This record gives sequence, structure tokens and C-alpha cells, in this order.
Amino acid sequence: DGLTIDRSFSKKRSRKAVTQIARRHGLTVAEDRKRPNYQYQKPLTNEQIETQTAIRQAIDEELPYCSILPELAQRLASHGIHAHFQRRKQKGNEGPITGVAFERNGQFVRGSRLGEGYSAGALNERLRSGPAQVLKTVEKQNQRPDRTELKPTHTPSHRPKRGH
Repeated sequence: DGLTIDRSFSKKRSRKAVTQIARRHGLTVAEDRKRPNYQYQKPLTNEQIETQTAIRQAIDEELPYCSILPELAQRLASHGIHAHFQRRKQKGNEGPITGVAFERNGQFVRGSRLGEGYSAGALNERLRSGPAQVLKTVEKQNQRPDRTELKPTHTPSHRPKRGH
């Protein structure tokens, strides 16, 4: 009939239109399924737990003797662990290291998955702080329980409006 339809999305208007069409044709509108906002991680196998523990122990053992991440990677190679670094892209040269993953027996584990003190940034910070601080951090990390259970991600049900 030549009328222009407003392109802005309106959930309320869409629901109303669907309900009207459903009534007209004798259909019923399905209720919304409420899904919990959980992000599930697969439970770790015994082999994965053993690999992560071995990598953590090797890092904690070798870190006090290193001053930079590539040096740590060389020392970890003697334990059968290979470090893979992700770098920020920059023109002309390699950028700074922004991530690290470790490989042992064909299994890859991101540093952040090993714990708070094992991401690329945390390892760099531990290297900068010196051997004494590294040992304190290692002791603190070893006192923490392993976090392998499932946890829900937090999604606020109420978001404050901007400017209020």
C-alpha cells in the first residue's frame, strides 16, 4: 500500500504484531524460554590436571633464575614444556608479548588458565619484581585451592541508565 515501515526495532511492537497474526490464524504463541546465563567449562581430565600441575611447578621452579619471558621459555624446554607467545602487531618489528600458552605432551594450556600468576602480564610482573618476590608469589599461589568447578558468569539483571 506504499507506506514506509519504521526500521527501528521495537520488541514490544514486534510481540504485538506476532500476537495479532497468531490470533488471526488461530495459532498460539510460544512462551519465551528462560535460559540461565551460565558459561560451562568441560571438567578437566586427570591428564589435563597433571599437565597443568607439572607446568605450574616447572614455571615456579625456573622463574627465579630468569629475567625475561624468552629466557623462561628456554629453561622450560628442559622440562619438556614449550612456551608459545602471542604478540601485539606493530609495523616494522615484533610487538610486546600479550599472551602465553604452554605445550606439554601435545596439550596446550593458556597461562591465564593455570591461575592468576601465570598469564603473560603476571609472569612479566613477577620477573620485574625480582627473585625474592617471585618466591613469595609462588608460595601464595600454592596455598590457593584449584578452581576447577563450574561457576556462573555474572550478568546484572538491572543496568543503570546513563546519566542518572
